[in-house]
Amino acid sequence: MPKCMICEKEKAVLEKAIIGGPIVDVCPDCLKYGKKVDITEIDKIIVHSTCQFVRHVFLGSCKGD
Repeated sequence: MPKCMICEKEKAVLEKAIIGGPIVDVCPDCLKYGKKVDITEIDKIIVHSTCQFVRHVFLGSCKGD
């Protein structure tokens, strides 16, 4: 089962949201920290160019591990 990238709760359905720049999968409770993105909007947001680099960001848990 997928986990929320912020609180790490396991949910059957996660929402795609922009939080601080990257698009991440979050639960409905954590959606308040960003802006919801529809699947059809993702291609418009991501710039497709061979001259640009994509930076991957790992978001850890906010539980205070």
